[in-house]
Amino acid sequence: MASGATSTTRSPRASPPSTGSSPVKSIVLGIVVAYGASYLMGAVQFVQDMVQDTGILRGEIVSFNHEGCSPVAFSSGKKNQGQEKTIWLEGCEDVHVHQKSGLAFAACAKDVESRKVWYPPAVKLCKDDPRLDEWLKDHVVVYDIENDVAQAIDLVGFPAEVDRVFHGLDIFEDSSTANGSTDLTLLVINHRRTGSVVEVFEYTRGNGEQDSLGSARYVETIESELIKTPNDLLATGKRSFYVTNDHYYKEGFWRNIEVFGRRSWSDVVYASPEATFVAYNGIASANGITANQNRTLIYISAFHGGSLEIFRPAYANPSLSPEKKTVQDLYRLDFVESVKLGFTNDNVFYDTLTNSLLIAGHSKMMKLADGFEEPEGAPMQSPSKVVHVTRNWVQQQPFERASASWLSLSRAGDQPRDRYTVKTVLEDNGMGVNGISTATTAALYRRRAFGKEDMMLIGTGFS
Repeated sequence: MASGATSTTRSPRASPPSTGSSPVKSIVLGIVVAYGASYLMGAVQFVQDMVQDTGILRGEIVSFNHEGCSPVAFSSGKKNQGQEKTIWLEGCEDVHVHQKSGLAFAACAKDVESRKVWYPPAVKLCKDDPRLDEWLKDHVVVYDIENDVAQAIDLVGFPAEVDRVFHGLDIFEDSSTANGSTDLTLLVINHRRTGSVVEVFEYTRGNGEQDSLGSARYVETIESELIKTPNDLLATGKRSFYVTNDHYYKEGFWRNIEVFGRRSWSDVVYASPEATFVAYNGIASANGITANQNRTLIYISAFHGGSLEIFRPAYANPSLSPEKKTVQDLYRLDFVESVKLGFTNDNVFYDTLTNSLLIAGHSKMMKLADGFEEPEGAPMQSPSKVVHVTRNWVQQQPFERASASWLSLSRAGDQPRDRYTVKTVLEDNGMGVNGISTATTAALYRRRAFGKEDMMLIGTGFS
């Protein structure tokens, strides 16, 4: 070897791993890679959805189409210096319109400050506060739309000492008694300090006098261990209904996991004298609930999912076996599809005149959450909005025929979502219309009876 030369020793070239010698390892590796990619993509989508739906990074909310909004009030009947005291409606979390009569029914708070102390849906559970005995006396308000008159109706026979913390409600009309003195059944969720229940009242219309919009006679209280965190209900009879539980856990560590993890742990319960059972399980905070006119589709707001979940009751399924006739067989819910809304949606209303939906909710959910922590007397200023949802195959002309001018409005940037179009028809930054939780119309009644322009009734749950 020449001087200064170096020598190297080469190792044999390593062979690539055999692809056929260990198929089990390859399968396991493929599963791990696929799962990891799926998990990463899912995590990214989770963050994107949470940011969009809760409005965490959303900039300043510019109010839109809110100029014509005006508050509704009623007289207390008590005079102060010769004048009756006017009470502005507040804390009306849910509103329903009886289209035949043009009467709107609302579940309203006596004092929204009570919501910062005792309100289980917001995990406000200070049940020993001495002010609650006076505070927890909510109203059922009837609003005569045509005459612009509202009244907190008497709840005849309801025990005076029992809490009234009203939340969702619905109306059921029995066609066999539609012309009798007792027309309507009201079912109202009540968050008593002893537990959440559904109160049943029979409503009797007023005699037409100026100060009488009727009264409601207390019939019974419906309670069940399955009705644990009720939010809204859909009446199917005088004593039967679907009710949404907005969370699986009432409080504590796992409640926080459920909320911030946006877990699909809540359910829908069907309750009737024959049976009470879980009709569907697996919704990210089941909230508002409604149905189309013939009750073949049921719509539920997924509060933490930022979506509208659509279901078909089993009784509306043409493939249902004739032998399947139990309550459980008929009233279970079958998932149909989901419509992404992109905000924290609350209550949902089906307009039978236009076959479309109005959905109210919160543009910046954290603002609403922060409001519950404000000191006493400080307003809960929460930006909120109302969207109009239509199936893309439904023509838009019915809105023109109904002269519903606000329905033709939409905020720039609204986009069709697959088979549905979602348009913002009203939005407020919280300084005017604050914390919208429900929106409804009296279109069918007003068009048939008066041919007048449509109107939208808005309920604000915490103002």
